[in-house]
Amino acid sequence: MKSLCTPSLVAVALGAILAAPAPQQVQLDPGSAIGIAAPTACPNKVAVEPVVLYDVTGSTLAGPYHQHLTVYGNGFATLARDPVVGGSVVETVFLPPADVAQLRTDLAALGAASLCDIPTPVSDVPLNTVTVLSGGTDARAHTFSFFLAIKQHGAVKTLLETFIATHFGVS
Repeated sequence: MKSLCTPSLVAVALGAILAAPAPQQVQLDPGSAIGIAAPTACPNKVAVEPVVLYDVTGSTLAGPYHQHLTVYGNGFATLARDPVVGGSVVETVFLPPADVAQLRTDLAALGAASLCDIPTPVSDVPLNTVTVLSGGTDARAHTFSFFLAIKQHGAVKTLLETFIATHFGVS
């Protein structure tokens, strides 16, 4: 069987590739370690961006467990839980702006935007994952995960669990 890949065909194809316009590049924020595009000129007409995401997922001695909290900058917050006993629960609340601002301040004071993962797994302890966002349409985010809530990680977990206990009826 004769090959269709002749030297002249390769030269024509290579010439077409080199002559084609370069694809449009997204300008990245040079300070962004996570590669988020630089802010755009889009007006933020619906300011409902998340401030924090908090997940607790995994197995316990009693069985599987999942909890998810999202708090938005406009005060809307949701909590979804699928506990071992009692069935799934989803609750929504609308928080005063001062409570959201205080949560941001407290997370920043605890260093949540710079904490690293603690990868030591524990067989009967769910994984905690926290993502803090800087706000706005093109927000930066930082995520860290841990099984054991020690030192600053423990302080962040306590803050978020206290926030949940204060604002949601789920116990």
